[in-house]
Amino acid sequence: MFNTIHDRFHGLQILINDTEYTEIRLLGFEDDAIRNSWLVSVEATVYDHFGLDLNDAITYQGKHVGFGTWWLLQHTRGYRPFETVIKVGYMIKVRK
Repeated sequence: MFNTIHDRFHGLQILINDTEYTEIRLLGFEDDAIRNSWLVSVEATVYDHFGLDLNDAITYQGKHVGFGTWWLLQHTRGYRPFETVIKVGYMIKVRK
């Protein structure tokens, strides 16, 4: 979770905060016998959406009038929340 004071004022809390799910894919694996190590290529994809459930609307409607309207648009008018997709690729080297 991105819930520090810094995150609140620099955008990460509203951008990410909690995430819906994460997909981790193994892209490649190499056994390096000469260096006695493994080299692994991995890709992580993190998904989130800005959907509100009823608890969100009830909890936050007193803080901003827009939360109730936001919930109504999604749950009674068919508006879909926008999705955030973050892809990160990285290599891991492990000594045997």
